[in-house]
Amino acid sequence: MRIVGLTLGFLSRFTQWLRAAWNLTAFNRAFRRIFQDTAVARLSLGCLLTIALALGGLSCGTCGLRPFISSISPNGTPAGGNQFLLTVNGSDFRRDSLVRWNGSFRVTSFFSSHQLAAAITAADIAKPGSVLVFVFNPPSGNTTSFSGAIGNTSVMGCTGKDSNAVVFTIGP
Repeated sequence: MRIVGLTLGFLSRFTQWLRAAWNLTAFNRAFRRIFQDTAVARLSLGCLLTIALALGGLSCGTCGLRPFISSISPNGTPAGGNQFLLTVNGSDFRRDSLVRWNGSFRVTSFFSSHQLAAAITAADIAKPGSVLVFVFNPPSGNTTSFSGAIGNTSVMGCTGKDSNAVVFTIGP
């Protein structure tokens, strides 16, 4: 008796799932006819759900934004000076953002989504020249998408993003 009840419960849930999948497919077909494969509807259900009707799919999640540097302070120093804190101003900074100094990451402090500070050592400014400064936002997670077809799921990995480059000058 127990096995029969368990089996019927499973079949009931499976039938509900199939009915929901069928309704989603019918919903997509109806909107395709109405909007001729160009409509995009957005719903908010905990995360951003995008029903891309042109593709007949559903996606959940977004990859992080690319940071932007508007200014750095100071923007130059004489060679052979002492260590200092480089202030980086801009937008779309996160708590896990890192300042990249001439290709190498530096110890970074987060102040806000518009300001970071990085520790620059005396060795970093020992010789004259120019250094490129970037802000790097590490990958923030994955985006999952589902198509209207049953069992068609893909997970797209988000990649880290570099900001624009700003030049820091080390004078003679």
